[in-house]
Amino acid sequence: KKILNDVDKKVSSLDARVKKMGPNGRSITSDTYAEAMLKYIKDVQKLMGMGQDGARCAFNAMLYIGPHAHGDLEASWKMCGFGESEEPYKELDEVMLEVIALRED
Repeated sequence: KKILNDVDKKVSSLDARVKKMGPNGRSITSDTYAEAMLKYIKDVQKLMGMGQDGARCAFNAMLYIGPHAHGDLEASWKMCGFGESEEPYKELDEVMLEVIALRED
């Protein structure tokens, strides 16, 4: 639950900065959001080591983090970024695959 609250705080902070910079700003993009979500990988990995209940929580946390890993493209077309989100997305995908592999069959 703490992870979800922390993600919300970070996204709210980024959203507020986007709002201040206006539609022509380029200092915060989806690249920024993707990089910010990497911070929570360590927390997810800790959950992964806590048995099946932890794995379930890690899975839910990753499902929550995913949609927050990009900016609001409605705010500005420039929110799409400059291609620097590829690595963070790859890292997030790899963690999600690890979480999926922990599920009980």
